Amino acid sequence: MRLDPQGIGGEGAAWPGAGSVVPRLRALDVPVRAVVLPLLDQEAAAQLHGAAVARLGALLGEGSVWWQDPALYHATVFHASTQGAPVAASAAEVAAEAAAVARAAGGTCPVRAVLERVVATANGVLVACWQVQSGSGEPEELRARLRAALPRAPPPGAQAVRDPSVLHTTIARLLAPPRRPSARGSGGGGLGRPGAEVAAAVLGPEVARAAAEMTQELCGLSAVFDELWWALGWDRDAGGGQTFRVKG
Repeated sequence: MRLDPQGIGGEGAAWPGAGSVVPRLRALDVPVRAVVLPLLDQEAAAQLHGAAVARLGALLGEGSVWWQDPALYHATVFHASTQGAPVAASAAEVAAEAAAVARAAGGTCPVRAVLERVVATANGVLVACWQVQSGSGEPEELRARLRAALPRAPPPGAQAVRDPSVLHTTIARLLAPPRRPSARGSGGGGLGRPGAEVAAAVLGPEVARAAAEMTQELCGLSAVFDELWWALGWDRDAGGGQTFRVKG
């Protein structure tokens, strides 16, 4: 068991595929500290990203979608500190938390999962929902271990993922105001005036259909989450942090 710096940015860090969207970094007084399962299967990640770009890109123009970097796809397992429920910790306490996470992860098995469905949430986030296969590691058991290992962590109701059995990966986020593609050739044909803003009442059903089409296309996509990472983030809704591998 070891802690290896991975040198990756956070969820909001800009990457070449993000287009014209540039995050505005706002420093946090207390860093977010999270335990995540990275999706290291880049073929599976590329399929998820490609399907999302093909469908949302046909509905929305440049700057209307934040594309999560597929190289950083992950499933959040547990938080020792969140933006909404910050838990201050000294450098020594953070190091002790990392060691506790490593011990808790030591007896767990890799999580083997199959894509169950793609969902568009009410607040405009496109997520892949995974069905854990029998006989593999269980997110609920892992979260229980982490809860015992990190007693100062926010309570279940303040965790980013409140259902202990849920495993999901963020693919994209819709940005306001959403606009149609600026050119007909980019997929805007039949969707109204190029570059026009799209009302939520119109866009909601369209995105839901796109998610359903992705579910149908990618049904059965499998993934193995066989590493556990301890991630620290110092910016609100953006990158600026460090991630360590604690099990692999």
